[in-house]
Order: sequence, then C-alpha cells, then structure tokens
Amino acid sequence: PPPPAPTPQPTTQPSQPTTPPPSQTQPKKPEPIFDKPKPAPKPTPKPRKPNQNFLEEIKPFLEKKQIEILELEEVNKRKVIARVYIRSQPHLLAAFNKKRITELELIKIYRKSAELNIPYYILTKGPPTKKMQELSQAYKKLTKIDVLE
Repeated sequence: PPPPAPTPQPTTQPSQPTTPPPSQTQPKKPEPIFDKPKPAPKPTPKPRKPNQNFLEEIKPFLEKKQIEILELEEVNKRKVIARVYIRSQPHLLAAFNKKRITELELIKIYRKSAELNIPYYILTKGPPTKKMQELSQAYKKLTKIDVLE
C-alpha cells in the first residue's frame, strides 16, 4: 500500500503577507504631472535720459502749444500739477508720466479744478482708453440729472 499523505498541520498564527525588509524597499518618487515652470525672460530696460525730470520733459511740448506755466502745485517724477494759461484763460494742468490714467486720477483732478473754480487740462504719454473717451463725450452731452419725486 502507498504511504499515507501527510496531514496539514494547523497554524496558530494568521497568515501575514510577506513584505521585504525596509532596507530593500525604495521610496517612490512622485511623478511630475505638470511641465516644469520656465524661467520668465528678463525685460530689457528701456534707455532713459539721465538727470531729466518729467517737468523738463513736458516744457517743450507746452511751449509748442503756447501754454504758459503760472504756478507749480505738485512736481515729481510721475506727475506735474500746475496752474497754466491756455489762450489767456487759467487752467489746471495735470501731466502724467504714463500712458493711461485711471478714473480715480481723473476724479482727483476734477475735484482740484472745481476747488479752484477753473477748467482742467490733462496730458499723458498715450491716448485715453475707449471707456475714458466715451465717458468724456457722455458728460459733455449731459445737461442735468434730476430726481423723480
């Protein structure tokens, strides 16, 4: 007769999955899901005229337009605010050393001119925005705002 089959021995410990010792496992490196950010190109500096402030820059333009400066209210490298004569009428000149002005700057100049009770003239290095042009035209045509009671 054949020898009897070995009977399995009952184990007292539950079976555990076999894991290699920690020294054999290597931590997973996270895979990049985004492209690497490219360094931003450095803007090339615009050549500037040395030792020439903004007031000296606008003086030839004012002379060409026959605008005479009466009194300087505020002068810095970003703006010049002055009382001027345009066609023998006093005006408040606001010259800005940038392409566009904000509505807040426009309102400040308007308030200053209203305080002095003279019209104002704005000078910038670029054309006004389309919104600013439309607002200016709308205000010129406005006669009155009334409240319905």
